[in-house]
Amino acid sequence: MPPREDDGGSTGPAMPDLEMPNNPWPDIKKRAGDAGWLKFDPQAAIELGQAISNFQWKLFALRGNATTLTQMVDLATPEITSGPALAKEFGKQGQEMYRILCAHHKILDDMLDSVVAAGKNMANTEEGNVQDLLRQLDGITTPLQETQYNDGKAPGALTQREGDHGKYRKGYNYDADGMPTTRKGAPSGYQSDFHVKDNRKQPDLKAKETLKTGIGETRARSWAALHANRNYLEGGVTADLVADDAAEWKYIGEKISEWSVDFGNAVAKHLNPAAGDDKVWQGEGAQAIKTALDNYRVSLEPLAATAKQHHSLLEYVSQFLVDTHYWAPPYAREEDDPTYYLTDRQQMFGETYVRGVEFTARSIPKLVYPTEAFAGVPPIYDPRDKNKDGKIGDNEKTPGDTNNDGKLSEEERQALARTQGPGPGPGPGPGPANLKSGPGPGPGLTAEQKKAQANAANEQRKAAEFAEQQRRDAARRAREQEAYEQQQRAQNDRRQAEAEQRAKNAAAQQEAYQKQQQAQAAAREAASAAQQAAQQGLQAAQQAAQQALQGGQKGASEALAAAQQAAQNALANGIPKAGDLAAKLGGPGPGPGSMAKGVGLTEAAKLFPRAGAASMATAAGTGLGALGRAGAAPQAMPGSPGPAGAAGQGAGQGQQNYKRPAYLESDQHLDEMLGEAPKVVRPVVEQ
Repeated sequence: MPPREDDGGSTGPAMPDLEMPNNPWPDIKKRAGDAGWLKFDPQAAIELGQAISNFQWKLFALRGNATTLTQMVDLATPEITSGPALAKEFGKQGQEMYRILCAHHKILDDMLDSVVAAGKNMANTEEGNVQDLLRQLDGITTPLQETQYNDGKAPGALTQREGDHGKYRKGYNYDADGMPTTRKGAPSGYQSDFHVKDNRKQPDLKAKETLKTGIGETRARSWAALHANRNYLEGGVTADLVADDAAEWKYIGEKISEWSVDFGNAVAKHLNPAAGDDKVWQGEGAQAIKTALDNYRVSLEPLAATAKQHHSLLEYVSQFLVDTHYWAPPYAREEDDPTYYLTDRQQMFGETYVRGVEFTARSIPKLVYPTEAFAGVPPIYDPRDKNKDGKIGDNEKTPGDTNNDGKLSEEERQALARTQGPGPGPGPGPGPANLKSGPGPGPGLTAEQKKAQANAANEQRKAAEFAEQQRRDAARRAREQEAYEQQQRAQNDRRQAEAEQRAKNAAAQQEAYQKQQQAQAAAREAASAAQQAAQQGLQAAQQAAQQALQGGQKGASEALAAAQQAAQNALANGIPKAGDLAAKLGGPGPGPGSMAKGVGLTEAAKLFPRAGAASMATAAGTGLGALGRAGAAPQAMPGSPGPAGAAGQGAGQGQQNYKRPAYLESDQHLDEMLGEAPKVVRPVVEQ
């Protein structure tokens, strides 16, 4: 496995490898080179080996997706502590997925080596195209799979709500001059009944096991905290980043499901072939590797399921963050909010954010580790463990194996050869010329020496095979390292480009938000100034109307008093005396003859407009005639017309009995005499 380098996502130490207790694959790999322990049909080994390699490098590409999940954007401001805490938990889950994929890569690496070694063991026992089979087994490779990154999209907000303020509807407080001062605060004991209509449906994850995070949240946050959190969520950047993470989890889960099907079918094909099973797998280790392969095959889908559950959960998180932003207060102060009290905003915060956080914190699924595939695999014993008790006795150790790994390195083999020394030399040289020659060369190698020599040759062969395997492993590691570095460079470039683009988007959104806030503040100031000016204008108009009304009433009263005084003057001074009236009417004269010479009814009507024509005629025929007679002579003349009994009376007695007509004592028609008075009305001020 290539070492994990800094990929731009974190400056902390590299994540440690996942511990895998009871992992059988390193032991299977170690024993697979022993032809007596395991053999596998070489053609089947080529097919299965290629399937293993393909699956291994596909999972390797998924590590790039998992790297983007190792850190998550905070879900709220630092003051609302549940947001950063929950984001940290999801970041840990991303780190665990990365470590799990690395562990699978290592398992598949040992699996491939074991299958290839077992295929070679059987290929070496066959005739014919042995070298071609070995070449194909050594040539198993898979092109690097490019990492495909995925973007999500946050949904729209739920904008409908249920509930009403009822009698506690929000309004203004007013000062003594009737000017609005602040918005009314919530009444004592007020409880909001607002709810988000058709609130987000929480996903049914059906997780087998979940984490215990202990994260919770309270809705009793201050207005400032709720407003600051709205600004943090402004523009939907946070919700979009969470949706991106959800898309990555979905991709990982779907790809593991898709690829594990192809891999599992290839494994199942060669685990239990229809016929000739004993010819496909041979040796004591056959059952162990077959069980390990089958367990691993069925352990992949649960991992894919937990990845898909993370997608569903984070998709829900993105949704309730959008709703949280929508229902948070856009105003910096509660008194500026025309609709909601702080209690209402806290209620909405609870309906959206608190509800979502509490569900999410108790629903994070536990990821499935590869260790669950290790159970039930038969034990793999060291070849030196003759009694299979899991221990290597001194008599079971390989001579010269100083590190007790069961193999002799080149240095250990050379050191063993030096300690054994040369065998016995030849016999004595020839004697004197007259003596017979000696027995010649001494005896050959002993049985023990021959055995040591054979063991040394066998160890040398094993060392050569081991060196060749190391060379192939090193070449593969080099390819892996190169591919890993290439992938990391591409990933770093993409992440940097994304970060720059997101920073630009966030800056643009922040600038737009600030302009919007400034426009709203200017609009509020203009509205407040206009309202204040309107109030001042209304007060001025009311004062002017009152003054005009008072002035009109005073003028009308004065006009009426003047008219009444003029009427009284007219009544007192405007009626002529009897003698004057008689003279004006034509002087004294006996009877109606003198009336004919006086003024007519029309001129009398002009002088006395309140009298009717009939009354005036009566006055002309009676009263005026009497007045004329009274003014003509002090004593009545015989034969003069007049009322009965008036002939013997004097003028003075007649004047004492005279009474003014009642209509002259009344002011009923005074306004007709004076004419139409000026109209005074209350002025009307336009609203």
